[in-house]
Amino acid sequence: MNKILVFITLIAFCIVSGCSKNESVDKEFFMTWKANGVDFKAATIKANYYSRFRELKIEATAGKDFNLDGITFDLFDFTTTSPTILGNGEALYLGNCLLDRYWTRDTNPGILTVTKFNDSENIIEGEFSFEALGNTAYFDNCNTTKRTKVSVTNGKFRIKYDKQ
Repeated sequence: MNKILVFITLIAFCIVSGCSKNESVDKEFFMTWKANGVDFKAATIKANYYSRFRELKIEATAGKDFNLDGITFDLFDFTTTSPTILGNGEALYLGNCLLDRYWTRDTNPGILTVTKFNDSENIIEGEFSFEALGNTAYFDNCNTTKRTKVSVTNGKFRIKYDKQ
């Protein structure tokens, strides 16, 4: 009887702890960054590359539901041969609620550098940093700390993208 109980317990532990093939795939792709000195790691990442228009769109969030803390890049005329300057609205930082948003501007551009672009396997790797300015009109709706900018540093990613 004890052997059956131990066997059932081991099977239950294996199921609960996630003995699946997908676990290693999830660890292969990532996005990490610091926002105002606080470390973040994306819990979800979605990326699309529209080759006809040379547009790359990456969306990553560290939180769940309405506690977002995420980054969106929307890059037109994207090229892998040189660093991309992040100008007006090309990088968006989402704070801890839907209305807590910060954008790059031409007056304070950031940079995104691609270190690897594998078009046959749909994998892109790189680094980024930027300073994004917010719209203070929304802060009272978020019950959040009032800030006018977010400094994003030490950004790194390895992402599998969908090709359109």
